[in-house]
Amino acid sequence: MEICSIDLAHHRPNVDPTLAIESIRAIGKDAFAERLVGSLSRYFRLAHLSMFSFGPEHRPNLLGTSSTLSARIAYDTALTYLGSHYQSDPGQHVRDAEKPDTQQVHVQYQIASDIVDTGYRINCYEQPGIVDRLSILQRSEDNAWIAVNVYRDRSQGLFSRSDFDALMTVAPILTAAADRHAQLLHLAKASDCSDHYALIARVNPRLSQREKEVCAGILDGLTAKQIAKRLGIAPTSVITHRKNAYLKLGINDHKQLFALVR
Repeated sequence: MEICSIDLAHHRPNVDPTLAIESIRAIGKDAFAERLVGSLSRYFRLAHLSMFSFGPEHRPNLLGTSSTLSARIAYDTALTYLGSHYQSDPGQHVRDAEKPDTQQVHVQYQIASDIVDTGYRINCYEQPGIVDRLSILQRSEDNAWIAVNVYRDRSQGLFSRSDFDALMTVAPILTAAADRHAQLLHLAKASDCSDHYALIARVNPRLSQREKEVCAGILDGLTAKQIAKRLGIAPTSVITHRKNAYLKLGINDHKQLFALVR
């Protein structure tokens, strides 16, 4: 495993203007991750890309996935990671170790064998055929973290030193764009469920934010998988939040939920 850091307070690396323009134009759009994959493919070969934001308690939200090989593998692996494996990610040590009031971008390289947790290694590396990962990590102004991850498939072999160095040169623009993308997604999600969210909040203010968001999604007619995509969490997490919300509301199913808010 290797980690290199860029101190933005004292070093402003040169950024490819084409990449900057392409990233900015795609911010807030569904094709944001796909555009990043297309741009990064000019620097090195990659199989998959995933982006996450991590809140103060290190719980991740999915910002997007894309792939040059299989969009389904990229998305399903990201959901598996969201389910519980993020807690075993060595990237968490990078976030924990950074000192307050610093402006740094970290680039971390790890291969499958660096993963100590067997379940994480099997489910997120070996089964989907991933052999290694390059991650860009940066803390945002609201004390959340942005992670942009690129992966290689076993058919492609490992990332090289030149691949690592190439990612170092573009890392700051990628995290800046992903951070702004996360902000826009948050605003869009809030707008999507604002009416039903407020309605649920009035019915029972004791529900957590996630429980209110899940109930709002149910009232919008979404499936668990659709709610998971909207919120950037795993479908299993949606089911858990739904169960907890129904318990607090004293109901058993979505029909009773609809009856409750009429």
